[in-house]
Amino acid sequence: MILFAVVKAVEDDEPGLVVGFISLVVMLGLSSMGMLGKSGFRSIGLPRRITACDSDRYGQGIQIPKERLEHAALITALFGAATAGLTTAITWYLGIGETLLPFGRETNAGANFMGVCGGVALIAALFLLAIRLPTTVSIHPTGVRRHVRQWRGLSFKTYDAFLRWDDIARISADELVVGGGSSETGRPRITLKSATPVPAEHQLGFDGENEITLMAYQLVAEPNTLLALLQFMRDNPDQRGIVARPDARELLTPPPLRERFRAARLAKKTAPDA
Repeated sequence: MILFAVVKAVEDDEPGLVVGFISLVVMLGLSSMGMLGKSGFRSIGLPRRITACDSDRYGQGIQIPKERLEHAALITALFGAATAGLTTAITWYLGIGETLLPFGRETNAGANFMGVCGGVALIAALFLLAIRLPTTVSIHPTGVRRHVRQWRGLSFKTYDAFLRWDDIARISADELVVGGGSSETGRPRITLKSATPVPAEHQLGFDGENEITLMAYQLVAEPNTLLALLQFMRDNPDQRGIVARPDARELLTPPPLRERFRAARLAKKTAPDA
């Protein structure tokens, strides 16, 4: 429907409408990409951003950064919304052809509202573009490190937690359920239960006194593959040196999609019996 409107606007020589409708297409398209990423379709192969790391304190290992697709898609979607809103207001006030305002809203108030929304979206996009909030999980022969930088109040704060393998009592996985009804989705996360208390200054809002949570859905690694590697490292002390090898990143190569779909179907069938 929107694509048809774009074609018609081009035929009618309406540049304002073309810009506005294309912005809407970009915004909706990137929102869909973000939803697919949350569903795990981004983890088809081994992500290039999984790299070897070397820490003076923890030694060599594998570093898994945060997925950037969602952040980039959000920024681009906000720019699209800003362009759509500001273009709508400008075309109304300049009287350039037809209006982008919906039927019944072709008033100064409607144009003002769209202009304000566009301005807010533009400011939000520029703010997100300017800040960097990295999140990384590093797996070392000695333990697991989670490094997070967040915006708190009017400043940035860094949370740097490290759990030694011998202190990890249990590794479990569950899902953070968001939405409701037909739009309800589960986002995988991994919890590392510690035998000793985690310092309060290293805890995030979703952590506990004796545990840290890895938001697996935010990382570039395929969640089940990451979980399997963490469990292997905990259960096999004599094999922990494998993450320090030059080809260690290959350990996070996800299985083929066909196998993952088969495992998901099997999990659904066995869930009622669990």
